[in-house]
Amino acid sequence: METVWKNLSMVLAGSLALFCLAGCGVSEKKLKDAEQRMETLQQNGVPDSLLTEAKVLIVQSRTAKQLGNGMGAKTNFDSAMTILAKAEAGYGATTAQTKPFVESLRKALGDRKLNFTGTTLKEGDSLLALVDALVKANKWPEAKAKALEADTIFTSLQKSLQIAKELRPKLVGTWSGSQAIKEDGANAVEKKSFSFGVDGKISIVEERSGLTNPSLKEDWKFESWGTYDLVGDTILIFVNREKCDKQVYLNLKESGKKKDWVKTEKAPYDSTITGGKKDRYITFDFLKSGFKKK
Repeated sequence: METVWKNLSMVLAGSLALFCLAGCGVSEKKLKDAEQRMETLQQNGVPDSLLTEAKVLIVQSRTAKQLGNGMGAKTNFDSAMTILAKAEAGYGATTAQTKPFVESLRKALGDRKLNFTGTTLKEGDSLLALVDALVKANKWPEAKAKALEADTIFTSLQKSLQIAKELRPKLVGTWSGSQAIKEDGANAVEKKSFSFGVDGKISIVEERSGLTNPSLKEDWKFESWGTYDLVGDTILIFVNREKCDKQVYLNLKESGKKKDWVKTEKAPYDSTITGGKKDRYITFDFLKSGFKKK
């Protein structure tokens, strides 16, 4: 009789243990905490490929728990925790190695940027803003890659600055040129002048007159003003005002054997330009080859 009670007690104890495991082994709070750990790892830049299996195991653990399979819920949950622990350890090691490198390189880039001006400074600011955003998000591997990319571009920008520094004094002044348009029956002349100020301001005059094709005559003149900058040997022109002094067109109209030049004259204007609609760029070599400096 004693043996029977002993065996019955063991069965009841085992059943009670399984009941507790099913009911208390994996709580919803533990599952949500695990999901929060995965979300944090994702936000910190841990690749999804390292977390996919853990996500699946958490889903399976929750499903097993809902079906009353406590053993299955705990087994899947424990496996997920092992994967998360390895991912967190790997992220911690990567951060420990990468963070000091990124912070040091970011400071060096900031120091180099102090020598930048104008367009080059804007580009430098944009690159560092991308690095800073990744650092703020604790995405250190991505921040390292972007900082190294910025380092390479900064070297190029510094070379461009040196070239621009040498060319700027040669650029200041008024450059004028004219071009005869003779192709395909045309007979017209186009004139342009660029006046570059030592203060970074520019004024441009462009005009054309004559027959530009067998059925069109043009007679117009535009003036524009703005600022300029040099990136290497490329001249960036930012137009903020344009004035039309005249704009006359003659179109040849044919009716049977009769031919008439029909005149269209547009009203002059003086407008503020926004949004970079009239911005342009030319190279210093282009300027030298087609224009004479006064």
